[in-house]
Amino acid sequence: VAAMWHPTANSFTPSDITAGSNQRAALICPVCGYGSDGEWRPTVASACRTKGGCPVCSGKIVVKGKNDVATVHPEIAEQWHPTLNKISPDEVSSGSGKHVFLVCKNCGYGKKGEWCPVIAFACGSGDNHTGCPACAAKAQSKRLKAYHERRRKIKQGKTTLRHMSLWSPRALKETR
Repeated sequence: VAAMWHPTANSFTPSDITAGSNQRAALICPVCGYGSDGEWRPTVASACRTKGGCPVCSGKIVVKGKNDVATVHPEIAEQWHPTLNKISPDEVSSGSGKHVFLVCKNCGYGKKGEWCPVIAFACGSGDNHTGCPACAAKAQSKRLKAYHERRRKIKQGKTTLRHMSLWSPRALKETR
């Protein structure tokens, strides 16, 4: 926390107080620079407990151009429903638990307001990225079809054990 200390906005130094103090101190986030104007003033105890815990980096405060959806995830901002949302992509962080209306850029799903995911899941990656339900169902159908085609080839003896292990780590276990 001492490394994050604002050089001019405090009337005391880190050596003047203890880690458990409830006195508020101006800090500057070393990652995003939030607090450089002295606006971030957590209690010293809170800052020590959260190891700094910048509210912008954690998504608790939205700063346009730093952590808003329009800046961090422009691909989600471009899917923002033009009329059904009461907030714009630059007014909310990508980790928000709010629901918003989106329209899929690939298939148009959501035009009628039927797609309303939590922002954090829409902006997530990997397992946390929900994506358009219609496109996800098509992709799942393609994966299942490919899976069954591979299984058919295995049963017919047209695929070697080496090839099976490339598409499924379970394939080796299933054939033993």
